[in-house]
Amino acid sequence: MKKQTVEARTMERYLLGEMSETERLALEEEYFSKPDLYEQLQNTEDELIRRYVGHELSAEERRLFEQRLLSRPWHRDKIKLAQALQIYLTAKPAEKKSAAFTLFEKTRTWLRPFELKPVFTWSFATAVMAMIFVSSWLLFETKNLQTQLSQVEMERRLFTQREQELRRQTDAQREQNKNLLAQLQGEQNRRAELESKFSQSPQPPRELLTLNLTPGVSRDAKEPHQRQRWQISSETQLVRLQLYIGSAASYESFRVILETAAGDTILTQYQLAAQRTEKGRAVALMLPANLLSYDDYLITVKGVLPSGEIEEVSNYFLSVAKE
Repeated sequence: MKKQTVEARTMERYLLGEMSETERLALEEEYFSKPDLYEQLQNTEDELIRRYVGHELSAEERRLFEQRLLSRPWHRDKIKLAQALQIYLTAKPAEKKSAAFTLFEKTRTWLRPFELKPVFTWSFATAVMAMIFVSSWLLFETKNLQTQLSQVEMERRLFTQREQELRRQTDAQREQNKNLLAQLQGEQNRRAELESKFSQSPQPPRELLTLNLTPGVSRDAKEPHQRQRWQISSETQLVRLQLYIGSAASYESFRVILETAAGDTILTQYQLAAQRTEKGRAVALMLPANLLSYDDYLITVKGVLPSGEIEEVSNYFLSVAKE
């Protein structure tokens, strides 16, 4: 008897959460290894519920009971059942007018022909109410499961619709890419055809006029050999000015400035190199023919020394007449 009391107290401590973590794990391990402990644990729980309903627990035990067991729907239903049975067993006839009293009154009337003793009445009524509660719980779980299955089926349908939509979008994108690729291929073929025709067509010759200029001729010269006016035809596209610099010092590069007679700068080119010709060293300046009009021009050649200093090398006078 003392052993059973100790085991009951141990289970009470477990149910009320008074055990340490080590004790709780040890009891749960023993609980899974000994099937008969389940019945003892259920009996202890029922006894705690009965004592709670009957106000037989201490203040601390009541606090722990409400903290641990009232937070679970299953235990709350069992407590409500025990309270209803407690009211039914202790209530006076005048107090049996509620729905709960009517239910238990019918149960008592149904049990009356068997002339059961109160203890058997309590046990049997508890079993009947437990069966009713279990049936209700099973019905609730069945509906809950059906709801979950409906949600899963809805999610599956949504997933299928989304998958079909993505497949349609993928097919449409693939078809669009195919059309774009065909258009690109057509454009490349047309470009290749145009390039082939262009390469086979005769190109108009680019007329080039070379003018050889020597330094030191004044723009004020009156003699014909000193005031030669160069003729540039309408077919000429490029003019090459060959500027002879004689035996000038060794410069790293040359700068050529083309100005009108009025002093307006037409063109400036940098980093030009001197070339050796039959008549000596010369700097070549290439410019479009349409840049020159019927006018007089002054050309200045400047040399860049290795130190970076710039010196004036020579000046040239050009007189142009266009057809």
